Amino acid sequence: LLNKSACWISVSCRNERELNDGTPLVAALNVLSQIPCTAVSAWGLNCCSVAHLPALVRILTQHVAQEASGKHRRGLVLYPNSGERWDA
Repeated sequence: LLNKSACWISVSCRNERELNDGTPLVAALNVLSQIPCTAVSAWGLNCCSVAHLPALVRILTQHVAQEASGKHRRGLVLYPNSGERWDA
């Protein structure tokens, strides 16, 4: 952010609505949305179960549509896992 290069922020979710720590995805996106689109060009999902992706992608796309201003719109990045389960 300091060098004016855009980046992505991705999160991992344990189900169809919560980050791995239990924080609702919508709540996290509301906080992260305070970062300008010019600094964070995309929201992503990383290491999530493929089974949860349809619901999570709906949340992300609704959020991106709500926060879109003018010509700046964040992209979406999806890196689902390949079936492994995390046992923390």
